[in-house]
Parts: sequence; structure tokens; C-alpha cells
Amino acid sequence: CFVGGCSGEVCSDEEGVDSICIWSPEFACYKGATCERQSDGKSGWTQTEDLQECIEGAANEEAPVGDEPCYVGGCSGEVCSDEEGVNSICIWSPEFACYKDATCERQADGKCGWTETKTLKKCIKNAADEAAV
Repeated sequence: CFVGGCSGEVCSDEEGVDSICIWSPEFACYKGATCERQSDGKSGWTQTEDLQECIEGAANEEAPVGDEPCYVGGCSGEVCSDEEGVNSICIWSPEFACYKDATCERQADGKCGWTETKTLKKCIKNAADEAAV
């Protein structure tokens, strides 16, 4: 089993699985969690009381509002978060280059995220299409 995603939030049978690189507070809960084969034979996070409480607590946090800053993080500048210094697992993906000119800011739901413009969406799609060739 392998831990992946920009914030270490993915537990998968495959190494190097990417995510959309938008930070969510519950991702911090997986730092101390165990990624292993489950009883159904698939990779997954072993559900413990501590993990469940952490995820529920993160989900119940009020969304930050107002002028609180958002920060760009990750090894390639691919993470947009309300926490300064968020790291990623440092695996390069071509679409990460698209975030260089993108805007990391509070979204309508109050959470930090990349503002999805037509330019950003097109860049990500093109990068994914080129990587598939």
C-alpha cells in the first residue's frame, strides 16, 4: 500500500497517485494514520477511533472567513492552504506548472483554494493530455 496525493491523503494500491492539490483540514489527520491492506483486500486507511475523531473534528471546524491569508505550499507550489508551510510528497506532475500563474485565495465556501479560471482549467487539461501521450 502506498500513501499519495499532494498532502498525503490518499491510500492506494498504486505508487505515485496524485490528487487535485487542494488542502482540506482533515488531511492532517492522515499523518499519523496507517495505510494498509484492509479486510476487503484493498488498500485503505485503517479506521481507528482517533482517526475518526480527528476527521469529524476537522469537518466541524468553521470555515475561515474574511481576510485571512491563503498560502502556496508544496514542493512545486501546487498546494493552496490556509496553513503556512504545508508540504507535499514532492512528486512532480506536469499540471503543477499551471499553478505558477494561478491565484490561491479564499473561495466562496470560505476555504483556501485555487481559483478555477478558464486558463487554469485549460492548462491542467493540456498538461494531463500531454502526460498521457
